[in-house]
Amino acid sequence: MRVALVLITGCVLTNPEYDADSVGSASEGESGSLSASAGTSSDTTTTGGSASASGTSGGVSESEGGSGSTGGGGSESSTSAGLLTCADLACVTNASCHETMEGPACACDPGFDPDGELCVDIDECVDDPCAEGLCVNTPGEHQCAFPATCAELLMLLPDTVDGPATLYVGGDPQKPWTAHCHDMAGTPREYLPLPRQSGLSNTGRYTIVNPWAGYSGDRVTRFQRVRLNPANLRVDIGDMTFTSGEGAATFNNANVGYVAYGTAMTCIGGSTSAAIDLRDTAFDVQPGLFCTDGFNPNGQTQSPNARVYVNTGGGDCGWRAPSADKCPYTPINGGAAGAGEQLQLVYVGL
Repeated sequence: MRVALVLITGCVLTNPEYDADSVGSASEGESGSLSASAGTSSDTTTTGGSASASGTSGGVSESEGGSGSTGGGGSESSTSAGLLTCADLACVTNASCHETMEGPACACDPGFDPDGELCVDIDECVDDPCAEGLCVNTPGEHQCAFPATCAELLMLLPDTVDGPATLYVGGDPQKPWTAHCHDMAGTPREYLPLPRQSGLSNTGRYTIVNPWAGYSGDRVTRFQRVRLNPANLRVDIGDMTFTSGEGAATFNNANVGYVAYGTAMTCIGGSTSAAIDLRDTAFDVQPGLFCTDGFNPNGQTQSPNARVYVNTGGGDCGWRAPSADKCPYTPINGGAAGAGEQLQLVYVGL
């Protein structure tokens, strides 16, 4: 924050005593003259004659033979004009009056720079003054903000569009994470990018190990980003906004379009696997929140690496899936879409 000390000319006299037609005016006498201006005074003495003076400062006039005579056969007439003060000036917007050695003058307020006769806002964020958080320029100053949601980010920076952004869990400066803000022109939503995309990482999978009439194939849903609720750090395992499909499969003669995140399902015996891989993110999975369900189900969860969880499940249409509240029912196609927020994450930092 700095004060612009450059004086500006965008000010006008406001005191009616300093009307342009009267400030500094004087009337001439027969043998002398008197001139005065705002902020000065002028006296004149005449001998053998008289002089009169008028001014905006309420000057007085003295003449020979009148009151206040100085004697000596002469007379003295004087006037005194008042000094200008800040009360007499009206500065432009974002400027204030200051007393200087030369008198009152307008100068830009802190956080504003002169531009001709205007005072314009300084964008302090150009110099990146925030050691932590998001710098938000405001009139005359700035703030270091820690938005918890994409909606909060949009309020701070109305021009923000869909894309990566740094958010803070609960607005805590010590808990940043990289989000993908989606639908910023509508209803902003937060997604967690998943850098690991090889093999089974960040998938849902439906596999028919033993084909049967109407049940066949292998279908993998790959998640590039998952919908994360920043208020409770839960993932909606059925949000398919940022997914792609690999392979083809049928379930009771219907094509399998997508499988819930982190879910492994088979029918007609056998098992298959899908994996949650949160490496290179700021989160981990809260342990123990997985379930096995379906008809004659079987399943288990293993963690071969930190932040990696491999679900293996199956049965005669059975599955292994995340379960923060309840085990999702038939976690493929429409059932996957209704699975909801079933994967509970915890913040651990990078």
